[in-house]
Parts: sequence; structure tokens; C-alpha cells
Amino acid sequence: MIDYCKKMYLILLNTAIILIKKFLINYKVDNLLLFVKIKTSREVVEMPLLIEKNRITNAIDVAKFLLYNAYKDGDCITNLKLQKLLYYAQAWYLVNFKKKLFEEPIQAWQYGPVVESVYKKYCKYGNSPITEKINPNHLNLSLDQKDYLTDYCFNFFRYSATELVTMTHREDPWINAYAKGKGSIISTCEMQEFYSALV
Repeated sequence: MIDYCKKMYLILLNTAIILIKKFLINYKVDNLLLFVKIKTSREVVEMPLLIEKNRITNAIDVAKFLLYNAYKDGDCITNLKLQKLLYYAQAWYLVNFKKKLFEEPIQAWQYGPVVESVYKKYCKYGNSPITEKINPNHLNLSLDQKDYLTDYCFNFFRYSATELVTMTHREDPWINAYAKGKGSIISTCEMQEFYSALV
């Protein structure tokens, strides 16, 4: 009887966690700290239970974090370079974490991959460096995502916009999408498969 009660308790607890995770996703809450009462043979104790959702952020916030890191390091980023940095940030996040960093699709344009929403936001800068002032604390990014992007910046900021364009033009995800026509969506599945093979 005791084992049956324990089993039912675990089923109910797991069901509650699933429902709470759906709540976190629907209402864009990052995590929730609960205190679960556990009855032992001597007393009832409260145990903390942190429930986190698998956060997928948006491309604008990723772009802003890249720009913030560039300013911090004394670097300058144009819209052209920013688009390629977003592409490779998504690609290597897929390789390392088996999920997308951001939801927005990446299109195959003449000069490489482009996230259209980010391109439109910063197109007013033309070929000049983007000078928007950014507060990193206002971005919808988890600590793990910020850590990943900080390491990513260290490895990819060294490349110029031209070098990044050339790199994407030599790789299958952009080549295959662009062959279907300008503006075609680059498959994240193909990105993950292609760049995983390079590891």
C-alpha cells in the first residue's frame, strides 16, 4: 500500500510539473520556484522545486547581445556582418544543444543568410556600423544562452563581414536554399546536420 501511494504521488507530481511547464511557455515565464511538501515518517518538510522551461529566445535579443559585446570589445558591426553572426550563432547552438536558439526563420539572400526582422530593424544604418545603445539586462536571454553567446563572440568576431559571406557561400545550407530562389528558408535541420558533421 505504501509503495502504491508513493507511485501515485510521483505520477501526480510529474503531471503537475508538465502542466506548470505549459504555463511557463504560454505566459513567457522563464522559471518558477515551488515549495513541495513531503511527508516523512517524522514530519512534513518543504523542499524547493525549481521548474524551468526550455527557453527559445528571439533573434532581435540575440542580435542586441551580439552588438552589446561588440561595443564592449571596441568592435564595430554592420547589418551585413550581424546577419552572418546570427546565422552561425543559430547553427552552432543547434549543434551543441540540439535545439534552436531563436524561432525566426533564416532566409537565403544574395549576400548570405538573413533574418528579415533583424535586417529591417537595422537597415537604416546602411553599410555603417550599428550604434544602438543596449542594456543587456533587458534582453530575454537565459544565463546559459548568454554564456554560449559570449564564447561564440570570442570565436567569431575575428571574421570580417566579407569573410563570413564567403564562408556561407561555400556551405550547403545556404547553397541549397538559394538554389530554390532568393529568400528561401534555410532548413535548421540541414544546418544542424551539416555543421554537426564538421565537429
